[in-house]
Amino acid sequence: MHSATHSMFPASEQALLSPVELNALATLMLPGLPQTNSSHTAPEQAAQPSLSFAPAVEDDLEDDADPAFLDEPDYTPDNTNSLPIPAGYTYICQFIAHDIIADSHFHIGGRQTSALLNLDSMYGNNGSGDPIRSIEAHYFDSESGRFLTQTHDVHRVSPGTIGNAPWATAWMPEQRNDENAIVLQLHSLFQSLHNAFISALPATQTDITERIITARRYTVAVFHHIVINDLLPKLVLADCHEYFFNKLGPFYYDTSRPYAQVPAEFKLASFRFGHSMLRPRYHLKTEHSQSFSLDEIMRRPPFEPLEKAHIIDWPAL
Repeated sequence: MHSATHSMFPASEQALLSPVELNALATLMLPGLPQTNSSHTAPEQAAQPSLSFAPAVEDDLEDDADPAFLDEPDYTPDNTNSLPIPAGYTYICQFIAHDIIADSHFHIGGRQTSALLNLDSMYGNNGSGDPIRSIEAHYFDSESGRFLTQTHDVHRVSPGTIGNAPWATAWMPEQRNDENAIVLQLHSLFQSLHNAFISALPATQTDITERIITARRYTVAVFHHIVINDLLPKLVLADCHEYFFNKLGPFYYDTSRPYAQVPAEFKLASFRFGHSMLRPRYHLKTEHSQSFSLDEIMRRPPFEPLEKAHIIDWPAL
């Protein structure tokens, strides 16, 4: 293999967690995830991570309430709000699109996207992979390496902190993730997973930069597992999934092109495909006592703290 190429899902990240551990963590985040006996994102002989999940952290990860908007309702042709794929996966797709496809609107100092699906939309760094820049940008707590967060929301800064903005702006690299209540909470959910990994790292690992790098690698590994083993099987034919992830062999990318971009054709096709998955209304609570239209979950303005009515029932990390 050419020295300039690496697996799309690098072995160093694959080996962080065994297939069983990956699936267990992914299932705690999204309880609808099917149980698997193997993983396409981890080798058979995966190294065991040096993690110590204290009971308190395990309690944080576990929750009996399934995320309501990921529930798969019974499909009937007359029910336009009921399709074979659960409604929430539309917004997992949108979260992914924001990670790999640049905003069409120009922003001074905006992040540089890459096609590597490495959660740059959450970690920032403009693709540099340098957590120090994210610490300096105040995405993380400088003493613990945890994402700065607020209850059921991302960290927000006071009006006037960013330019002359008169609102409390979400402090994160990808501002599009604050335009939709569901995507915003997916962003917050993965931040919370990172924080759970930070809590689980051994106390002997004291270097904050290394702690952030390690927690990010764990978080990205779980993210990849969800994409390959849960999302894609719901979107593509089983034969296609089997071919690309079992028969074709590993994917490779050229590390000499760290800012490789998603082709324009894919950008247009992916967003048009996602738009076709929209539902007229969404249940965000387990008890289904209230539903919301797409217009209602679009945050206008997208800068205020998340409304209580829009908080999704899912595991609290």
